[in-house]
Amino acid sequence: MNIAAVIAHCFLWHGSTIVKETKAMLRGAGRGGDDIHNQLMRAYPEVSEYVYLGLLMVFTVIMCLVGTFTPFTLPIWAVLLAVAIAAVFMLPTGIIIAITGQGIYLNVFTEFIIGLIIPGQTGTEVHRPCQMRPLSYAETKLMLITQLYGTTVGAIISTVVCYNIIVDEDWLKDLNNEDSAWNGINFRIFTNAGAIWGAIGPARFFSGHYTKLFYSFLIGPLLCLIPYFGNKMRPSRLWKYCNIPLLTMPLGGAGMPQNMIVMSFVTAFVFQYWLFRHRYDWYSKYNYVLAAALDTGTAIAVLVTSQLAGYIVPPIWSGNPLAVTPDYYCYTPGRMCAGKAYCSKFNDP
Repeated sequence: MNIAAVIAHCFLWHGSTIVKETKAMLRGAGRGGDDIHNQLMRAYPEVSEYVYLGLLMVFTVIMCLVGTFTPFTLPIWAVLLAVAIAAVFMLPTGIIIAITGQGIYLNVFTEFIIGLIIPGQTGTEVHRPCQMRPLSYAETKLMLITQLYGTTVGAIISTVVCYNIIVDEDWLKDLNNEDSAWNGINFRIFTNAGAIWGAIGPARFFSGHYTKLFYSFLIGPLLCLIPYFGNKMRPSRLWKYCNIPLLTMPLGGAGMPQNMIVMSFVTAFVFQYWLFRHRYDWYSKYNYVLAAALDTGTAIAVLVTSQLAGYIVPPIWSGNPLAVTPDYYCYTPGRMCAGKAYCSKFNDP
């Protein structure tokens, strides 16, 4: 529903602008118009398009090599399909990020597509999606270098950490322990994704009563028609706030930590609504600096929490409940399996 709504929303509300700017880009007009964002970015030299094309080719080749010579077993044509999907959705998802500050991720959609094409292959289902970030007003060259550096360092560190966690099988025993500081959320997410989209496959999983879920691909665009034609019949700026892609995002967040939802709502209401309406001078000067500070503070908090989690018992309340017991589907002594395509060995819990 969410992905279909993204395409419909961008086509209805921004279709003419997209066509206009695309024609200008093809003519080589560069950053045109008097848009404040373009005015600010004209102060910096452009990075050559050949640099981006070169990076695309290099990393595409690397993905092909990883998919061919590692247990991921991702065919080359599937890599090219993933690149094509990212290219197609870059513009509509980028528009949503620019307007709302919220990213529309393609991981479930791409898992659904590859699960239909290659059913029974769990390894191909757990590849991380590329996550786009909105461009801040920094020099383009420095931004590119920063993104490449951060992506490279993050990939190396994440791989090392994940490998050590997988090798150390004792941590799995703590998943059933309610007093444990670790509950393996990401582990369960990708294990379940591999089982649903890979081992079982969407064609078999969404059968019977679940067949009706396919109507979501139609419901998403139909919902986008309501605010669009409502604005045509009774023009009002309120219709533009009815962002269906954003409103349908929480539908896929069932089971996520409640404290994340509550704190995100409170923060957004205070800083994106109240301060914008009543303290605009402060908002225009400090709001996005504060956003960067909150991101940095979150990273520091995660680091501190990970080091002190074994020594401090966090408060248990409705916003921070006890971790749920993981679903040991198809569990047999010494092994946790989900179909023939996935079978990872673990010690008995």
